[in-house]
Amino acid sequence: MANQEIDRPMEGEGVVETQDLQQRVAELEQQLKDRNADLAALQREFDHFTGSVAHDIRSPLRAVMSTSKMLIEDYGPMLDEDGREMLQRQIDSGKRMNALVEDILEYTRLGSGELVRSDLDVSQIAQEVAEELKGREWKSPVEITVEPGMRAFADPRLTRAVVKNLIENGVKFSSRTPSTPAKVEVNSLSQDGETVFVVKDNGRGFDMVHAGKLFHPFERLHGKELPGSGIGLANTKKIIDRHGGRIWAEAEVDKGATFYFTLI
Repeated sequence: MANQEIDRPMEGEGVVETQDLQQRVAELEQQLKDRNADLAALQREFDHFTGSVAHDIRSPLRAVMSTSKMLIEDYGPMLDEDGREMLQRQIDSGKRMNALVEDILEYTRLGSGELVRSDLDVSQIAQEVAEELKGREWKSPVEITVEPGMRAFADPRLTRAVVKNLIENGVKFSSRTPSTPAKVEVNSLSQDGETVFVVKDNGRGFDMVHAGKLFHPFERLHGKELPGSGIGLANTKKIIDRHGGRIWAEAEVDKGATFYFTLI
């Protein structure tokens, strides 16, 4: 049987290929870092622009509202019912616009500032928010239950904003008639070794077909018949993104909604 030559790598060839691969990986990692830095810079620029526009809108808006109020107070008796109603509509529209401006400013603020984490009693935060919300006037009685002992390592101010947005959202979309209590449950579960916080309500819910719109600014799945600017859930997601966490939801129309989030 004839001897067969076996191709063998030349001395040092495998080392060279490994070095080339490592260099390519390092280049790709650097490109990814550069792109992420560019995206972060664009986001900061966008937030700055949005904040500047919102500030510029606020002053003339307040002037319009103040003038309309003075007209009603000083010249109301000289106007007919239609005239007074038009001025009142202008004031009400100004209030809604002002609330939207404040929400936009809050959205831009959430992207700046240092994230300061500490050990938090999430249950206590949720209970404080619950007591605050129960003190407001709603169409229905409000029942909020909070699981004791929930903790997280997160920014206190921002975590409170997340908890408040989600509980308030649950109450708002569950409050319908005096005979049907608005019920919101705040608890947690363990999933793949991480803590998942859960906020569940018995409200209107939504079609999961539209779930992708939930966390986009100004998206409103229930139209304008309910209060709000459509930016609360976008603010919530922005906070959770800064913590490196996740947020998602499950719901059925007229059968309530459940929001899940992590803070790691």
